[in-house]
Amino acid sequence: MTFGRAVLAEIRQASKQSSFIQVHVQLNTRSKLFSSAPSAEDVPPNTHVAALDMATPGTLPTLNKACVMHALRMGMLLNCEIPSSCRFDRKHYFYADMPAGYQITQSEFPIAKNGRFRFAVYGEGIPAYFREVGIIQLQLEQDSGKSIHSGLTSLVDLNRAGVPLVEVVSRPDFCTALEAMCFVQQLRLLLMHNGICSGEMHSTP
Repeated sequence: MTFGRAVLAEIRQASKQSSFIQVHVQLNTRSKLFSSAPSAEDVPPNTHVAALDMATPGTLPTLNKACVMHALRMGMLLNCEIPSSCRFDRKHYFYADMPAGYQITQSEFPIAKNGRFRFAVYGEGIPAYFREVGIIQLQLEQDSGKSIHSGLTSLVDLNRAGVPLVEVVSRPDFCTALEAMCFVQQLRLLLMHNGICSGEMHSTP
């Protein structure tokens, strides 16, 4: 069986892959999402931990207004719809660095949704062009702690537990790895310029 060039081109176009991205953005705030513990980095292990971060029985979360404002600013920068209300959900999973046994996050009723982000795509040997990617939603959530493994020993540092994150969920609009890379780079620069995050991508393994 043989195919002409036109048929092969149609097959390639029909089978063109697309992918989406989920980006976790750590917000620039003095304290954590639901506790008053500082969200600073590069401090001794387990020194910035409130009772809530350890899932101490009887403790209740108090929402940090600064985190909400940062998330709303992100939504506006990404041309999102801002609903009149949003809701938090529990995502249950069991791991040592999540003492409560669940993460407080958003799913069905996020803080922002239906956005879009236009960015430039450029690379060596290709002409530059602009691309627009849809944003399904932004969801405000808390980070987990950090597990440290050394041989047969495992330790847990809860300094990071409860640090505020916004998860950016894109639509499957990326056709190449270069587009995905340029999206992340320019999203990072936009959020850093507006003081929403520090952009230190290497600091949260």
